[in-house]
Amino acid sequence: MAKRKICLVGLNLTSRIYSAANAFLHAYCLGDPVLADAYEVVRVDLCLLDDVVPIVADVVAQAPDLVAFSTLHGNHALVRGVMATLRAMHPEMPLMVGGMDASSFPEFFLGPAGPADLVVCGEGEQTFGEVLLRLLEGPPTPDRLAGLAGVSYFDGERVVHGPERPAQAELDAFPSPILTGAIDLHHHPGMIQLETYRGCPFVCAFCYEGRGFSRIRNFSFDRVLQEVGAILEARVPLLRFYDTTFNYNVRRTGELLEFIARHNRGTECHAEMKLELLTPELIAMLPKAGFREVEFGMQTINRRTLQLHDRTWNQERFEANLALLREHGVQPIVHVMAGLPGDRLDDVMRSIDYVDERGANTILFHLRVVPGTPMAARPAQDGCVVVNDGTGRVVHNRSFDTPDFMRISSIVRAHELTRQCLFHTPLRRGLLSALGMTYSAFLDALAQWMDAEGLTRRERFCPDRLGPEQDDPEALVLFERFVQGLPGAADSTAVGVALSWARFEHTAKRVLDRGRRAPPTPAERLTLRAGTRPRPAVGSALVTLGYDIGPLLRGGALDEVEPGRWSVLLRVADGRLQTMELEEPMVRVLRACDGIETVGALMGEPERFGLEDPRQVRAVIRGLLELGVLEAPRAAVPEAAHVAQ
Repeated sequence: MAKRKICLVGLNLTSRIYSAANAFLHAYCLGDPVLADAYEVVRVDLCLLDDVVPIVADVVAQAPDLVAFSTLHGNHALVRGVMATLRAMHPEMPLMVGGMDASSFPEFFLGPAGPADLVVCGEGEQTFGEVLLRLLEGPPTPDRLAGLAGVSYFDGERVVHGPERPAQAELDAFPSPILTGAIDLHHHPGMIQLETYRGCPFVCAFCYEGRGFSRIRNFSFDRVLQEVGAILEARVPLLRFYDTTFNYNVRRTGELLEFIARHNRGTECHAEMKLELLTPELIAMLPKAGFREVEFGMQTINRRTLQLHDRTWNQERFEANLALLREHGVQPIVHVMAGLPGDRLDDVMRSIDYVDERGANTILFHLRVVPGTPMAARPAQDGCVVVNDGTGRVVHNRSFDTPDFMRISSIVRAHELTRQCLFHTPLRRGLLSALGMTYSAFLDALAQWMDAEGLTRRERFCPDRLGPEQDDPEALVLFERFVQGLPGAADSTAVGVALSWARFEHTAKRVLDRGRRAPPTPAERLTLRAGTRPRPAVGSALVTLGYDIGPLLRGGALDEVEPGRWSVLLRVADGRLQTMELEEPMVRVLRACDGIETVGALMGEPERFGLEDPRQVRAVIRGLLELGVLEAPRAAVPEAAHVAQ
């Protein structure tokens, strides 16, 4: 008997991310002999910025017998639209949905007009498996679903909620997506996500990252080491730990970092942490384990607001660890949430400058009310008025009126545009210094300019659509137009350097994306590493390209940079900065793609390419140019402030 095909659909922040929840469901099916014999599982991972029609087309192309969706990040409205379209096209095909959003309000997907046959509520692996076993007996009728723990369905008159399913005490009972092969470590978008535990030790009112589980449940440390070891052995470009607070257990974190440092061969690691819980010893281990940047939540510097939302903050420890991270070459990224009840607009602006002045990058959020959070359960207390479009975006609360939120919305869009065009802290700080502006003042001016240009009414720059894509060339054009129109910008070398960097970044991203969309040629593998995210040579990391910005990173000013000088700056394993002058062929490579691997060869690792000496690298460069894999610049030597066209 032919297997039935299940299509697991994830609509994620970008098309380069896969649904971690669906990967666990896939692994669960592979680990159950009955399910593995009865079902074929395919996963479709798409971007939540996509339109309904192409999403439906991609799902239908799989010719599935049943489809299951995972919801998170406020994508439930899009998921419902896709499911409704599939229901109209295939009335008899079973459709189910689960995840954070659906678990919090299953009624959104059920009822007379609801497109779902059932909603899997809470932790989904075991419930999903039991649903599949019942579907082997026939369609998902109310009689067949009755009594299933963790399932909600519509019985023709009302929405019925089955018994609550208790959380699995032993997480190792759930098969590993890594160890079962549900995730192919050699064919993926370039990033692997890994859970080491579930739950959250904190109870912030606005957050649902713990998925409703307050008690911490760990995957066994032996299993985590097996998974991490397999990922590092495969030399995956990026490992992102999918934990709410990676370092909540200091001892376990230290042991894991030691393991990663011993076995890492070029994989970059990333995680969200509680900054105050880091010790000097852990911070010193982070770069050795491959952490170049780490995310932290702060949300606001208004202590009273933090207390209102059950958020803790040790400012003294926070600032000390920020400085220590930077000393060790780890870039901190700090979350600021704009619009929290209790804050004022001035608090948001001060929080933005607080982060920027301490050398950290900011991720700026427009407040959303997330289903299942304490904030969602107390609308009267906070006075939150939410847009009725499924996003949870707040437009009014007890401390921000609607005009304030309109301004916040524009500032968030301005930050997204700036972050995508000029993310690197030294250059951004140098640009602001040259312009004589704080970061909040710069964002406010950019927001007003975008408002005047009508850009804040365009969907692609709306915060509920998460801003433009990282490699959107139009975003760079808009950013340049604004910056070049600021007083004194036209005559400033600093502004030219900053915009040159931004152009290079966008050139690199476009070429890398081109490599992802098609199978790479052998020549492409030399510089694009099989179309995945580039990985630097062991012990080195590309810092910048174009002008020699060594003076800047040593504490100087951007105006000290000599225009027209080409070099590449690398951070060597012991932390020293090394500047290399470039010949014209190498300039062409670095203008056309990321070039990290080729730089690694020039640093003394030509054996990685099967080459005996760096002169052969130049021959490879010429061959790549002739093949058309690399794009030659319009002029052999670019003019000042025009690093990438």
